Amino acid sequence: MTPNSFNIGRLYNSMDDWGIKVIAYDPFSPQKRNRHISVPKRHGRTEMGVERYYDSREIRVDCLLTKHLTKAEFREIAYQLHYTNDIYFWDEPEKFYRCELFESVGVDVFPKEINRQFTLPFRCDIPFAMNPLQIMPLDRGYNTINYEGTAETPTIITVRNIGTTPVSHVILTRHRRITR
Repeated sequence: MTPNSFNIGRLYNSMDDWGIKVIAYDPFSPQKRNRHISVPKRHGRTEMGVERYYDSREIRVDCLLTKHLTKAEFREIAYQLHYTNDIYFWDEPEKFYRCELFESVGVDVFPKEINRQFTLPFRCDIPFAMNPLQIMPLDRGYNTINYEGTAETPTIITVRNIGTTPVSHVILTRHRRITR
């Protein structure tokens, strides 16, 4: 992936191939959910638990058009961006956000114009960057799972018998949670 570019899914070309470069994007932190509620007929507010949860987030990608595009090419780009898909940025190509372009973008289509700036507001229902699916073979004895994620998220562990003999005595035990 070239610098200042992003990919939509692994199947599509980089937006750099269309002449769309990233000026900036804002993946710093998602919005925290408010855990305080107002109690009727009482002063102040009360806190509901100590755990912190996050809402979905919007990632605003400021872009620069660097090559001439036809109206048909603009339609193709809009078609690709309006589906829920994985977005990979050049500075973290091993992580992705599952997003969709939810609202219409005010980009006037002038086929002969370049160096035009516009913003793509992507909505992410899962507010954190994710890693692609990892498949690890199990060994005898202890197996460790290296979790590189940012936030506490559910993990799916699938045990599949790829042999011809039945498997017995598979035990999964959580020994400890390592916090940083």
